[in-house]
Amino acid sequence: MDNEEFDSQERSTPEAQRETAPSLTQAFDDQVRPYIDLIDNLRAYGLDKDVGLPAVAVIGDQSSGKSSTLEAISGIQLPRGSGIVTRCPLELRMKCDRGESPVWSSKLTYTDKHGEEHCKVMDHPEAVEGAVREAQDAMTDGDAGISSDLITLEVTSSSVPDLTLIDLPGIARVAVEGQPLDIGDQIKNLIHHYITKQETIILVVIPSNVDIATTEALQLSQLYDKHGERSLGVLTKPDLIDKGAEAQVLRAVNNQVIHLKKGYTMVKCRGQAAVDKKQTLQEAIQDEKDFFEYHDKFRDLSQEQRGIPSLAIKLTTELVDQIKKIVPELKKDVKMLLDETREKLRILGEGLPESKEGRQSVLLETATNFTSFLLMLARGDYATKMTPDMRLLTVIRKKFDTFGIQAKGQAPRDGDISLIEDIKEQIQDYRGRELPNFIMYPMFEALVRDVVSKMKDPSIYCLKDVDKSIEKVLNKLCEKYFGRFPRIIGEVKTIVSELRLSAKTTTEEELHKQFEMEALIYSQDNTYLQEIEAIQIKRAQLKAKQQKQMDYSMPVYETPEKTEQTEAEHILDALKAYFKVASRRVTDMAPMIIRYQMLEVLVKNIKTELIKYGANLENATNVEEDPYVRIERANLTEKKERLVRAEMELNKF
Repeated sequence: MDNEEFDSQERSTPEAQRETAPSLTQAFDDQVRPYIDLIDNLRAYGLDKDVGLPAVAVIGDQSSGKSSTLEAISGIQLPRGSGIVTRCPLELRMKCDRGESPVWSSKLTYTDKHGEEHCKVMDHPEAVEGAVREAQDAMTDGDAGISSDLITLEVTSSSVPDLTLIDLPGIARVAVEGQPLDIGDQIKNLIHHYITKQETIILVVIPSNVDIATTEALQLSQLYDKHGERSLGVLTKPDLIDKGAEAQVLRAVNNQVIHLKKGYTMVKCRGQAAVDKKQTLQEAIQDEKDFFEYHDKFRDLSQEQRGIPSLAIKLTTELVDQIKKIVPELKKDVKMLLDETREKLRILGEGLPESKEGRQSVLLETATNFTSFLLMLARGDYATKMTPDMRLLTVIRKKFDTFGIQAKGQAPRDGDISLIEDIKEQIQDYRGRELPNFIMYPMFEALVRDVVSKMKDPSIYCLKDVDKSIEKVLNKLCEKYFGRFPRIIGEVKTIVSELRLSAKTTTEEELHKQFEMEALIYSQDNTYLQEIEAIQIKRAQLKAKQQKQMDYSMPVYETPEKTEQTEAEHILDALKAYFKVASRRVTDMAPMIIRYQMLEVLVKNIKTELIKYGANLENATNVEEDPYVRIERANLTEKKERLVRAEMELNKF
């Protein structure tokens, strides 16, 4: 068919355009187009890089009739032939022009393999097939390869539905000459990228003249949509069914073979013979209508189960329902991503100025932000979301609680037989001119020092645990704030690490001093007396209970052994009472020392040194960004822009 003949048949006037095919949009109201436009615009902004967008992905085995089906829906001829014809994903955006004088128009956009963008505007359908082939050639290595990059084809006409489809390459089983051996896997990976998304409706094109259970396209859809919730089947080539096989095909179209929630639709499109005979799309649609009306087996199919018009209506309805359902979640996702992107950009900061003074200002600002955030963590002022290990004061408080339990766990116990025996032995060692029942202070002092000193190790372990937590937080903060400066971060980490190690040394010295003071054995208030009185009352009550069980007719004499046991118990009571006094003091003072030195003093010292470092003009010469940071900022800026545009679009709904 030459151009002149095509014009006369397909596009000469708007009236002729209306006659090329019956309108497929009459069942849709004005609410349909805005939702389709919304997703088209969001995808055009690149939002599908960030969130899943509703789409209709068209998949099928090679020679399944996929291209013919798309032609019948869109009214344009797409590339045909043997082998892999669709070599790039093709986003087909159709928009029905309901104006009084509609004009057919189309626009093709793509980016070639060299990164150059192309846009071609067409005003007649015959130009589309060649333009798509040209785009595919520019995006791939000729007929041998495929590309995952998208070709976008917009078609505006009075005879198309308001609908967007994504046509994916046909599933190949065997590589032909010139194709890579893994071409089949490449295509499946590309299909996987689209149909694995829960927002995607899967349009599975299946030839009627084969067993549908053997088609790879349907097997793929079942793999990613196990319960058939998102899949819609299209049975093509009903005119090629063997005589007598119609009953099995009817079972398939009636959803009785492999169940799909959205069901099946049977269509009859132009075959290659009809194309060779120059059959117009108008004639093809009429031919399809006649086929179903007069077929002795398929004429009983419902209108929803047959024909391109029914398929178009069903697809548009499903797509719009999916869009309406997902819009509220999209708004939340876009807002969350926009907030995260802005925060990342804020942390990265703006690009570096050229002047030395300007870079010094950036360094000083970074140091100030670092120390401000560290101070916030040290004081437990968590104004922003952060991981649990970054909540520094909370982490340290838990370690203090653990220390308190461990320290108080060193308390002497009544049932500790070895301790009683040790006390008895020391009574003998220290006894000189004293009478029994007199507590020997030197011996008691030695016992107290030994028991109290057992709390020292838990305090040192606590310091080490706190130091590890602080080290981890400081490293993360260094990466977060100074990571963009590869020539600076090493120096900053050295400064911070040296200050931390110095604080740890000072803290350990202070803890040792604390336990040296505890060795003085001292208590000024009545706590010790109150504690020992409570312990002795409890012991007396226990002995009274034991005596009630004895025979009072027998006189009770204190043997030397019993006297020694009683003395040991009195000393143990005093020891327990004093330990309570000392442990309260230690479990308060040790955490206070650690917190003061490792948080308050350390943070102040870090702030002083980093501000001094940032104010040094010579250090500004090393303020150079990692190239990856510049790339990340550019990517984040681009992402922020598309998210802002997407948010504006979504706010209209």
